[in-house]
Amino acid sequence: MNYHLLIIGSVLAIVYAYLFLPKSEGGKAGSKKLTFYPLMYEGKIVIPISNDEILHIHHWIIYLVLIIFIPNYIFFGFAATMVVQGLAYRDCFDFLEKRPNGY
Repeated sequence: MNYHLLIIGSVLAIVYAYLFLPKSEGGKAGSKKLTFYPLMYEGKIVIPISNDEILHIHHWIIYLVLIIFIPNYIFFGFAATMVVQGLAYRDCFDFLEKRPNGY
């Protein structure tokens, strides 16, 4: 196994998480302006399910799925680190959120 490639991917993920992801639960992701209906709100991938609620697809779920389909050591290191980072949030299993005003 190419451990050095896994480490490179992990370091890239740590830098990415530090620069672009919220420091704590409920914080704003990288760009507050990155909103396009109906799939993204303030940097979060969401799916509107009613007038009152949205389904938040956490980044750790996306990376967990991508690990299966992208056989690359650097990407695996990056994605695995992003999964661990995402699971460190207290709200990592909160999928239903109140729909924001104006969305």
